[in-house]
Amino acid sequence: MKKITCVHTGMGGLPGVIEKTFTEVLGEVKFHHILDSGLIGDVVAADGVTPQIEKRLYALFDAAATTEPDMIVSTCSSIGDVARKYAAEHPELSVLSIDYPMAEYAAEKGHRVAVLATLATTVD
Repeated sequence: MKKITCVHTGMGGLPGVIEKTFTEVLGEVKFHHILDSGLIGDVVAADGVTPQIEKRLYALFDAAATTEPDMIVSTCSSIGDVARKYAAEHPELSVLSIDYPMAEYAAEKGHRVAVLATLATTVD
């Protein structure tokens, strides 16, 4: 059975959606969800990821790694750069920024690509 640990920047219904989607594709999956309920609010208030917020994110990714998952999934597009930086510094871990496969596919296949986002920090 695959084990996936998701890192979230806020509370909401995303864990259920992610579990359903991954389970449909992979079959039986064991999930862990790690979150900082105020993180996305702090990212938005700071107009991006500050050094202090990056430290908090690294702590979440480190906590995710202790669950010994097959994959860590960063579920927030606003912190994608930090997730990719963490992944580069930890090649022994499989870390996926949730939006990266979608963006990669769009860049490879699309002639014109539109981006819709709920937060400015997603596209900055």
